[in-house]
Amino acid sequence: MLYRFARFIKADADTEAGSELSYSDASAIDAWAEQALLYGQNNGLIAGRQNGAFAPKETATRAEVAVILKRFIETVV
Repeated sequence: MLYRFARFIKADADTEAGSELSYSDASAIDAWAEQALLYGQNNGLIAGRQNGAFAPKETATRAEVAVILKRFIETVV
């Protein structure tokens, strides 16, 4: 949602060509989400969990979402 919002407000929402997700479980991330995650990763919004994992099949905690929103506001808005 944040990736699409950044594109909507004409913020720099482009992902670098040739970039790859650096999460240890990147192979478990669905293809439709890769661009948005590259945006989050490249802009420092989403750092991942322990051991560099993203945990795409897990539920985000309230604290994790708060940190992502805080980083988005500080960097983009």
